[in-house]
Amino acid sequence: MRILVLDALWKERDVDETKEILLGGLVLHTKVLNHLNRKALVIGITSKESYFKHIVSLKTSQPNLKPLRLAYYVYLLKLIATAIKATIVYHPHTVYNPGFGHQNAFVALILRLLRLKVITYFHHWATPRGRVIYLTTLRGVKEFYKDLRKSKKAPFFSLIDCFIDFLQLKTSVFILTGTKFGVKQLREMGVYRPVFKTGIGVDASEFKEDSNLEVTKKYDGVFVGRMSVEKGIFDLLHIWRTVVNKMPEARLAVVGLRVEPYYKDWKLLIEELQLQNNVQYLGPLPRKELLKVLRRSKVFVFPSKVEGAGIAVAEAMASSLPVVAYPLDALCELYGQSAGFKPCKDIREFAETICKLLESNEDRRRLGDTNREYVIKRYVWDKVAEQICSVIENVANK
Repeated sequence: MRILVLDALWKERDVDETKEILLGGLVLHTKVLNHLNRKALVIGITSKESYFKHIVSLKTSQPNLKPLRLAYYVYLLKLIATAIKATIVYHPHTVYNPGFGHQNAFVALILRLLRLKVITYFHHWATPRGRVIYLTTLRGVKEFYKDLRKSKKAPFFSLIDCFIDFLQLKTSVFILTGTKFGVKQLREMGVYRPVFKTGIGVDASEFKEDSNLEVTKKYDGVFVGRMSVEKGIFDLLHIWRTVVNKMPEARLAVVGLRVEPYYKDWKLLIEELQLQNNVQYLGPLPRKELLKVLRRSKVFVFPSKVEGAGIAVAEAMASSLPVVAYPLDALCELYGQSAGFKPCKDIREFAETICKLLESNEDRRRLGDTNREYVIKRYVWDKVAEQICSVIENVANK
């Protein structure tokens, strides 16, 4: 069996490409590849500096051109050319798009037009500001574009990117998604292709150490996620400002990949709210360093506006941290039955909940232990990866 995998990444200029940045869906993809590589000839259409391992890796470098949008389209054309060449040389039985990056959706759509069978993993649908607006009507397109204008320098091109994502989902032969929320979004988007709900997981072997030793705690709170509006990074600062008003020494660690122009605005807001001594941006940490920061923190703060599964939440829970988050459908579906998952409706409730957790070491430890037990027993990556591989194999053999 031969599988063409589309996992090229697009990076901002100032990102350190030497770091192993594995968050959310990227973690899932590494687990899926581990299983696929044992069962099939996996050909990866991937980045020059890739985190992913394939039997055959066809790497494409990101061009150093200006403006950045020109560099992106040159990169996209190179990826498409590489993918078409790979189909001629290897004759893949199916194509797998793990669902991160507009560039992979572009390539997947082209390959589908060439009559290849494409399987896509769907995480969630939202604007960069975290609003759920579908492109199924003219009114929806106008609202989506209006929202893009508030957050993107090139809203028209961003709209094209998102429309390609939408078309690629509509034309996929099979779709995978983590939760019932993902299935619901697909149907609301008018995507009626066969869908398989995979669930999510954690790697229990990474969370063996006792992270509840109070002497190891360096941070009162920690956030992990991309530095973009949909992840709630501005709410995060307003929440922490409210916490600091009550607990002046409270420290927040922030881990994640910078996304412009949001990161610059976020840094300005730190100064405006006078949080320079209370918020520490650690950047996109290597995997081992990320897990160490989780173990050295007391509370996981996650004001994301939209999530397909919230794998960062699962990993925080596995690290014995209580979690404070907005009551998103996917998060409540996966984690809502654990007493250590605290859904909050607004910034004020967020801050009050965090303060209560920080004031009571005993309650915080108990809720953290509850979260760890809840996640470790229910969610295992190997099981999820095996299910995804089974679906890919079945589609390839039809």
